[in-house]
Amino acid sequence: MKLIQALSESSTIEVETNGLLWRISSVRSADLAKVGVAALTILPSMIDDDKKDVDASVALKAAKPDQVSQVVQMQEATVCAGVTAVGDGDEWNDLKIVMVKKQANPNKGILWIGDMPPGSVAVLFKEIMELSTDEGGAADRLAAFRGKPRLAAVD
Repeated sequence: MKLIQALSESSTIEVETNGLLWRISSVRSADLAKVGVAALTILPSMIDDDKKDVDASVALKAAKPDQVSQVVQMQEATVCAGVTAVGDGDEWNDLKIVMVKKQANPNKGILWIGDMPPGSVAVLFKEIMELSTDEGGAADRLAAFRGKPRLAAVD
């Protein structure tokens, strides 16, 4: 059971933004693929064959409003999928974030994404993406728990 607990803990971290702590977990690869596809819808309008580096501000200006909206919705969906709790350092509250305002019920720990503090969605999205793609070092944290691998006996 310790290994299962370690696996679970390696996919969860706490992030501070806007004076609050947010507990986030990695999201499924299928959900990440949707975010990637949404981002790729913007890329063709951003890429200039003569330039290797793409400036994000120039890219956004070149993107169509519906393309930007699609990417933002995927970012918000990723935050909804990845945030599991919010706290102030002393107390944690389980949290479900929803994209439809009518589904929100703060008394039951359900928050509409539009009620989140300004800038927190972008920060949490970045952290969830890093954690989910192992930029957050989940493999290293798990390896530290397991210790050195044992070698199998060879005949």
